[in-house]
Amino acid sequence: MDNIRGGFFIVSNVLDVRVQLPVEITPKLRLAKADDAQISAIQSWLTAMSPGFVNPRSYYEKHWTTTVHSKTSSSTSPSPLERKDWRYYILSFAGYGNETYDLFRAANLVEPGLNAFAQIYTTKEFGAGTVTGWGGDSVQALTAYEAPQSQILQTFDEAAVAELISCHRCLLGLDKSKHPGIERSVEVLQRLKRISRGTDLRVLGLFAILEMLLTHNPNDKEIGDSLSHQISTKVPLLSARFSSPLDYGCFEVGVTETTIWKRLYEYRSKIAHGEFAEINGRLSVLRSREVATAFLEQAVRRVVRHALNEPALVDALKPI
Repeated sequence: MDNIRGGFFIVSNVLDVRVQLPVEITPKLRLAKADDAQISAIQSWLTAMSPGFVNPRSYYEKHWTTTVHSKTSSSTSPSPLERKDWRYYILSFAGYGNETYDLFRAANLVEPGLNAFAQIYTTKEFGAGTVTGWGGDSVQALTAYEAPQSQILQTFDEAAVAELISCHRCLLGLDKSKHPGIERSVEVLQRLKRISRGTDLRVLGLFAILEMLLTHNPNDKEIGDSLSHQISTKVPLLSARFSSPLDYGCFEVGVTETTIWKRLYEYRSKIAHGEFAEINGRLSVLRSREVATAFLEQAVRRVVRHALNEPALVDALKPI
């Protein structure tokens, strides 16, 4: 380890970067576009791990166009990019990269949430010099490159930079001893990156985060104190304080926020109790499993993010 002076994480998102790079996140962390030497190291790393699935180099070196055929059917087709337009971006660091742990936890709470599962160490700071080693999370790699999410181009602009930096500072400033539930929710959400987006287990995990933040045990009290009631009333109450409202436009028109959350919780309960959770009948307002899960992902991130802004308020909601 004596020859390590820095390195970089491979940003697994496919980004449309609209800011001048590099961007300093902290004095030891920078978002940058990979140079030729770094691209070569990234390509070698991705190729070495690709036998488990399609080589993800194509996500960065090609532009993917999605064609929607129907409400339930779509396809993607790639076209090569010029080398200067390749979308290899890195989070480079000085030292051993210890600060990146909290940065990626913060990045998981904003849009687009910068994601990375592999790091490369170098003899010079910020990923310069000779490659001395690498490491990574092969399980998270599988979820990071799940199609079609892995092919979606995400805009990273000045507003995204400002929100990432702000969220990182809020996370570092959180008093963990006073707000252990909020700290735990950030950590659980980060660990869910290792769970496939398409699995029922991820839905249960997302609801577990909402419950640990916002609910108390009803202890078989009246129905008005049920977990479903708590979630369906507290999330809309809290979301009214967000900088921008949650978008319910993906669901059936004319359905109230409270009803949407009751149906989402009903969906969660069917999964938890071993039922086959079809989106039909009362649940048809949710449109589809994909729509429900995508909305839930966004909503949970927004709730946890806001908890960093108003930790005392979120904690005060829990026993109500």
